[in-house]
Amino acid sequence: WYQRRVRVDSICEASIFKTVKKYFNAGGTPEEVVNTLAESFQGIGNLARQLVLWLEYCGENRANIERVVEGHVKDLLQENFDPRKADTIFSEDGELPGWLGEMISYPTWRGLFYSLADKHPDCIMLNYTIKLISDAGFTDEISSVSMASQQMDV
Repeated sequence: WYQRRVRVDSICEASIFKTVKKYFNAGGTPEEVVNTLAESFQGIGNLARQLVLWLEYCGENRANIERVVEGHVKDLLQENFDPRKADTIFSEDGELPGWLGEMISYPTWRGLFYSLADKHPDCIMLNYTIKLISDAGFTDEISSVSMASQQMDV
């Protein structure tokens, strides 16, 4: 059960403690948890931070680095977005991951959500995210997005 749910770098996720607790309650052993989390660790976030530091050390402007990285991540997300997987972000307790609230505070990521929502109008996660964006006060932006502006609650 646990090994199917663990993702790359899941040890870095805020929800890992709840997941481990559920695993223990299901009869899992500490040894299995340590092995599974260690095997899934790749340190992608740490590698990205190190790359940024190297580029800065080489004289590249921080704003340029952020723009290029954001653009690349945005392109990857648009190319590889899976609405079925996205709909699984809601935890069993109905809680949202903390990163979603943070993402909607940035215009780049709101634009990504608008674009994805137009392409995947039946995605629960995207519909909910558009609602969160609306609730955060970005209704003027949303009115320009076809799918998002059609939602009754917005």
